[in-house]
Amino acid sequence: MSDPIIIIESVPVSHSGICIASGPVEFLVVSGISSGIAVSYQWYVKHSGGTDVLVGIGTGYTLASPLEADEIYVKIINCCGGCSDGAGIIEDIWFKFNDVSSGIPQVFYIDLLASFDYAILSIVLQCGSGVSTMSGATVLIDGVVPVEWTAHATTIDITSVITETEAIDSNVVLAGESLTLTTSGNDSGTPTFIMGKIKIRRQ
Repeated sequence: MSDPIIIIESVPVSHSGICIASGPVEFLVVSGISSGIAVSYQWYVKHSGGTDVLVGIGTGYTLASPLEADEIYVKIINCCGGCSDGAGIIEDIWFKFNDVSSGIPQVFYIDLLASFDYAILSIVLQCGSGVSTMSGATVLIDGVVPVEWTAHATTIDITSVITETEAIDSNVVLAGESLTLTTSGNDSGTPTFIMGKIKIRRQ
């Protein structure tokens, strides 16, 4: 899996986007999904030094068979009425960057190498710890083209309050391109991490 994920260290785990557990797990349940939303679940296991292995897929939200693995996680896909591959599928790319240095401009990879074409619908961001603000951050497509947000703004502020910012329609990442988050270094407080997700739609 090339997408970054949020690690949640507890067993069992419930989270509406990505679920992670460590060690032998007999039962995992996903919660927080609103009724009436069509979603598909892709269950993966990861062993130390190895690759991610897909062990289950479908519309069920539980993984009941015991597995020995360093990590087990599920990717949840909003299928927009149908769970086949292709255009129109809405997905979330989750990320968490724990190496934030306050007052220093930095570049973080949200998607190192896109596997398919997708449009950016919105971004959800939060920084911490404590009350902090990181002003003037930009999201760049392939390190060059800034993503445009509501009212055609190309910068956004990251705060300690979870905030979702919608994008305009023309922000498309092509297969093979990257997506980065660049901070300006114009910070207040002492932020040490950035977390959030990009909501995308396959083209």
